[in-house]
Amino acid sequence: MNNMNSDIKLVAINLDGNALNSEHEMSLTTLTTLKKLADYNIKLVIASGRPLYQIKSIIDKLVLNNINDFRVAFNGVVVAEELLEKWGDKFKICQEIRNNRTNVEMSSNLRGCSC
Repeated sequence: MNNMNSDIKLVAINLDGNALNSEHEMSLTTLTTLKKLADYNIKLVIASGRPLYQIKSIIDKLVLNNINDFRVAFNGVVVAEELLEKWGDKFKICQEIRNNRTNVEMSSNLRGCSC
């Protein structure tokens, strides 16, 4: 990465079927490269078709949580920053309630979050 192009401001990586193998593991080369992005002030976007809480779990497992700037979940429906982690937790609770109780209806005052 010594020849890093200074025009690069953001790198987006898709977890599903690209960055992760079938065991939900990332190659050491990819992981090392992603961790070096912060040294060059390059933003990292983690994208996935998964829900936000599942992305967080994967990021925590890969120890990427301190360099991940943004997350794109549900195939682009949800975009979050680390500051919005509480939103993700509330969304997870909504999803669990929805999955377990079909006669429960909820909404949240958070923009973009409703169950």
